[in-house]
Amino acid sequence: MDHNTGLERSDSDPPDSDLLATWRRGRRGVGARLEAGLCLALVVVPLVIGLVWGPYLEDGAYVAFRCAHNLAAGRGVGYHLASGPALSADVTSVAGGMSVSEGWQTLLRAPVYVLALALLGWLGVPMVGAGLALSALGWGAAAVAVHRVGRAMRWPVAGTVAAVLVGFSPVVVATLGTEVSWVVAWAWLAIGASMKRRWDVQAWALGLMLSTYLGWSTLALAGTLLGIAWIEADQNPRGGFPLWPAMVVGTAALGWGLIVIADRGFSAALIARHWTSVVGQWEQGVRRLFGESEFYWLFVPLGLWGLVGLLRERRRGRWGWVLWGAWVSVSILEGGAVAFGVLTTVVVFLAGLGVEWIVESVRQRGAFRFSQHVLAVSLAVVCGLPLGVAQASSLVERYLFRPVVRQELEDLAGEWLRAHADQNPSDPGATVLGSARVGYLADRSTLVWDGNVSDQAALMSLLVPLVESPTTYCVSSRSIAWDHLVQTGWFRQSYVSLRTFVAPYDAASPVTIWGYRHDAVAKPVGAILGNQIKLLSFAAPDSVAPGTELEVRLYWEALRSPEDDYTVFVHLLDASGQLVAGHDGPPMDGQSPTRTWLPGEIVLDVHRIVLNPGTPVGTYRLQVGMYRWPSVERLPIWDSQGVEQRDRVIILQSIEVR
Repeated sequence: MDHNTGLERSDSDPPDSDLLATWRRGRRGVGARLEAGLCLALVVVPLVIGLVWGPYLEDGAYVAFRCAHNLAAGRGVGYHLASGPALSADVTSVAGGMSVSEGWQTLLRAPVYVLALALLGWLGVPMVGAGLALSALGWGAAAVAVHRVGRAMRWPVAGTVAAVLVGFSPVVVATLGTEVSWVVAWAWLAIGASMKRRWDVQAWALGLMLSTYLGWSTLALAGTLLGIAWIEADQNPRGGFPLWPAMVVGTAALGWGLIVIADRGFSAALIARHWTSVVGQWEQGVRRLFGESEFYWLFVPLGLWGLVGLLRERRRGRWGWVLWGAWVSVSILEGGAVAFGVLTTVVVFLAGLGVEWIVESVRQRGAFRFSQHVLAVSLAVVCGLPLGVAQASSLVERYLFRPVVRQELEDLAGEWLRAHADQNPSDPGATVLGSARVGYLADRSTLVWDGNVSDQAALMSLLVPLVESPTTYCVSSRSIAWDHLVQTGWFRQSYVSLRTFVAPYDAASPVTIWGYRHDAVAKPVGAILGNQIKLLSFAAPDSVAPGTELEVRLYWEALRSPEDDYTVFVHLLDASGQLVAGHDGPPMDGQSPTRTWLPGEIVLDVHRIVLNPGTPVGTYRLQVGMYRWPSVERLPIWDSQGVEQRDRVIILQSIEVR
């Protein structure tokens, strides 16, 4: 007789211990199946989002596509730039064009991702589709890694809520086609290995993370996790910290870092400009999220609650938290998609921890008479639902505003540029100013500029290298920054509209292809006058006939606001130094006095010299300068090497009169 059930039990029935063991095995089996199903769903959801989103990727994804496409096609890592109106090495290093050096920089910064794309491209997989699938799979792996970290920390509710939120975060669609997702996945795998003290797994995960993307944020994260591992191994000698894997990771990171950093260089102005840009990026990203859904405000109290609970429960010591704080600071200062992606998942995990503390608090108070599992699931759904609604509304809004029409117009522009290049094989060095996607579609070396930054300083930083080395083509779309560039006097004098693609009722329309006027190619000068004005470049013909007009274009840049209104002289001298012809006058015939120039402003100044019909045939010297009126005192001049010119003139070139 079973005293618990009141039923007769035969000798063939298993004992109570066997029944309990069978029940526990069945429960573990159900739990394992649920765990596997959840992980599968976390992998599938980002793939479905990527499939629904389609090939409308952000412009930054095409930088890696260009490098991978070149590798798959057997052309190396970049394009060799031709002479003439092409990009110089300085331009590409500043603006991100795919030169050979920039291609190497892209490969060194994200070698694993670029090589994976190149392999898929070599196998015949379309590059955009390969990038879309790889990045979506990366977000699935990141969601699973976040879930496993929650279980390793014995916070299953936090891990599950955070993993689900990561799986359909708006960051997924913002980074499709890039290496960001796999950086996040390797980072969370390394964090999980650190929680379990699996130092060998952590070393491999950090190595893969740094090979997927090398930047300040990933270097700081690797240093933070290795530092924490060192501290814990020092406190607990049984941990067995693997010194050699850590040294290998550190050496590889240092080598890559020195290569990339040396290619970019540093200066106070560059750091200040970078910091201003980063602040604007973070502000724009946060404003966009809170503008898409007010439910995002719930992340703030939940994240703070989770952070407070984490500080209370996980006491890693003073130096451990100092390392984590340093990593967060470095990531914020670096900015960019990778730092934003990793920090977003950290905030989501902290919000999940906040939900965990709510569930635990209600469970301890015993306010509801439910089983622990039912109570945990119910509260997790109730608390996590508003967060999910916030992210779902963001995804819907971003889906409705995908750049479908703009990319269709860019497709047409890319086809036109490719067809034009095929019809002109004698011009293999054609270069393009435009978005990275346009450069990828045109299959040409590109000075990357999408026209999204409209402040005056950014426009001037683009104009300076562009004036010195104009691109063959410009592909503009409708934006404030592009309108400012197109309306400058230099652009209107240097470029002519070749083809326009229009789509009604779209803000980016029209997309226009501009061609550089090849009749007078600008030649760099770099001379400085009076420590106030710089002659960037000039354009003039190499020969002229007697009795005709010689047009000289001068491109000035104001280094600071000039002290006075100066007069420009353009003189043509014979072999004995005698003046044959010339033109003196204020810039742009008085329409742009030098006193009105602003620092960084670029002014196109055109002077026309009329030659006497009786001018003898021969070689003449063209020289320019500036002087004060009425004293006719010339401004001191230093050439591009910093050598002061005694005659206070700039000798531009020789001109044949014939």
